[in-house]
Amino acid sequence: MLATGFGALGATATAAELASVGPVYVDFGAIKVGTTVSIPVRVRNLTALPMTFAGGGFSDTQAFFGSNGSCGGSLAAGATCALDYTFRPPQAGNTAFQASTSLSVIVAGSAQAFALEFAGSGTESLVQLTPRHIDFGKWLVGQQVIVPVTVTNTHASTVTFGGGGFAPGPFTGISGTCGGTPLAAGASCHFNYRFIPAEVGSVSAATSIGVSAASPAPALGEAYPITVTGTGVASVPIVGVAPVSIGFGRIKVGTRASVPFPFTNQTAQTLSFGGGGFSPGNDGDGAFSGGSATGAGCNTAMGQALPGATCTGQYRFEPRVEGVASASTSYGFSVPGTSVNQPISVTGEGTGTLAQLTPNDIDFGRVAFGTTLSVPVTLTNTSGKTLTSILGGSVTQPFSSSTTCGTTLAAGASCSWTYTFNAGQPNAAIGATVTRQTLVSFTNTTGIQPVVAVTMTATRGDRLFGDGFDD
Repeated sequence: MLATGFGALGATATAAELASVGPVYVDFGAIKVGTTVSIPVRVRNLTALPMTFAGGGFSDTQAFFGSNGSCGGSLAAGATCALDYTFRPPQAGNTAFQASTSLSVIVAGSAQAFALEFAGSGTESLVQLTPRHIDFGKWLVGQQVIVPVTVTNTHASTVTFGGGGFAPGPFTGISGTCGGTPLAAGASCHFNYRFIPAEVGSVSAATSIGVSAASPAPALGEAYPITVTGTGVASVPIVGVAPVSIGFGRIKVGTRASVPFPFTNQTAQTLSFGGGGFSPGNDGDGAFSGGSATGAGCNTAMGQALPGATCTGQYRFEPRVEGVASASTSYGFSVPGTSVNQPISVTGEGTGTLAQLTPNDIDFGRVAFGTTLSVPVTLTNTSGKTLTSILGGSVTQPFSSSTTCGTTLAAGASCSWTYTFNAGQPNAAIGATVTRQTLVSFTNTTGIQPVVAVTMTATRGDRLFGDGFDD
């Protein structure tokens, strides 16, 4: 790994440029918590003598890491090597991270220091865990109702769980399929939460499920708070419904989360039911939808449930944009002589984007006149559907671009643009700083089309090659 300090360097730096180092600033953009992304910082020896290095590492960051890459030992005259800088956000919630370091290049006892700065933010979550809020509704004192909480491992390696229990009372965490075995990447399991009202009236509680990932190192973890509420009643309602309020929690944009919605006919008569859907304008901008109720003794077409039958539908949240969404609906239930209108509320937060484009703000630094420096910008399809209509990414001189990206990109695949700064353009002013911006857009079958800006800055240096020392 890179050193965290410089040590004794001997002489002070001269005014002449010993090296081109860049990029000197990188904003990795919004990256899923726990995901690792890297960028090379290239060093070009502008002198006629061998070059060595000091510093360039981090001493107290949990988000940024540096390694020597191809810059181990010494760098020959005129040669180029690359240091590798990595960002791995340890927290989500659009938490911003920053770090800085200083890399020193040393030639024949003279040194020149280059300030390097890095930024990025954490988004999405380590796993998808839903629902995060459960209202069990109204149940007879002593009656049991169970709602599952589903975990899908969206991390790149296995995760383990801890916590999630309640103090003794009407709410209990009981066995599900998650157990004590690590959950593999891409797999799902569930915890069961039970409500048995002990008395008439409403009651609430809170807990938290801890999720930990040991790989890649260093280990990290994330806590998922869960709130529950329910109401005990003295007489049997005609229908048992749970949950009647659902908080889906944080769900990746373009990803669908589902929560089962069962209701049970608790009478000796045929139960009629209807409603429960969402209408345009009251569906969280298209984020929420409902699925038809099915089950033995459940006739969805007729809207009827036989005595004792349980019908199970689905409520789904598929956020189209980042941010909090909410919606409401209601189910109507009736038996001869009695009818009930049950309000249903749903909330959720969309986070992340359809794809990861990184980095999206780059300062190439001071590039020696007559040379070029290239930086890759990678697009990774982090959604479950093919990206289509990939547009943009071009840039004007003195920057140029080449790309491996076509108009589509399969789920999980990556492509890239390579942006090159040419410090030898005709009539280029020495020391001039140039900024360019390009826009990249993409979509998939969910119809979401974010636009991501990529900004690049570079400065023309004052020499192509020399001895690195003042005359």
